[in-house]
Amino acid sequence: MKLSDEIDEDKGSILDYVARALNEIGPAFSARAREGSERAAALLEFDNTLRSLTDQWIDSGKDRQDAIVDEPHRRTILWCSTRFPEPIFETLRMFWERNRPRVIVGSDGRSTLRPEPKAFLNPEDLSLEARERAIYCFQRLLDSPIRERLCRCDGCRAYFVRARTPKRNTPMFRGVFCPNCKGKGSVQRMNSTRENRKKQLVELAAELWTKWKPIAQYGDRSKWVAERMNKKQRTLGTFITGKWVTQHQEEIKAEAERRK
Repeated sequence: MKLSDEIDEDKGSILDYVARALNEIGPAFSARAREGSERAAALLEFDNTLRSLTDQWIDSGKDRQDAIVDEPHRRTILWCSTRFPEPIFETLRMFWERNRPRVIVGSDGRSTLRPEPKAFLNPEDLSLEARERAIYCFQRLLDSPIRERLCRCDGCRAYFVRARTPKRNTPMFRGVFCPNCKGKGSVQRMNSTRENRKKQLVELAAELWTKWKPIAQYGDRSKWVAERMNKKQRTLGTFITGKWVTQHQEEIKAEAERRK
């Protein structure tokens, strides 16, 4: 059996194939590769190459300041980073330099352009062939009109295909989670909401903290800040007490200092 028979990206949707391959090849062949199986080692090379390209492409759509924020339509092959020093564009350009598409002419005279990696006849080139097929598989993924549906779960790191294409110019601010991790996603979104609310309260408290004056009519600083916060932050729907201000005093003072 040829290696290409085992690495058959034509079976089903290319997105489903990529997700399934990245989730299953590593666990299935790691042990055999350690035992010395050349074919298993080649399949792991396929997995590693495809995973690296896919991760780089997915990460290119992540927010630079907060990686939990994902915007799939911003993904690009021109992006690089410390982890990925070479843009995907260069990998694909060099691949097509090595693998010029073939033109097949049929008996009726019609021509067909057949872009695919060349076959390696030398058994020692199994890993090289696997790498080339991984790059070609990734190119086919990029050619898909629904490619943005392929995602990587922020919970378990598994790859999956969304039922619908994400909306353009609508970032996913609270992470991307597979069906098995939706519960974790809900918890994370709830925690994110709480953190955002707390951040808003601390910022408001810091604004008022510097306006307090150490004179009798102002009274206790924490209570004074809390009373004015309650007048200003009705939209946040949280009643603030002097105790809350005291408990978050260090954060409030740090925020006030930062604003100077």
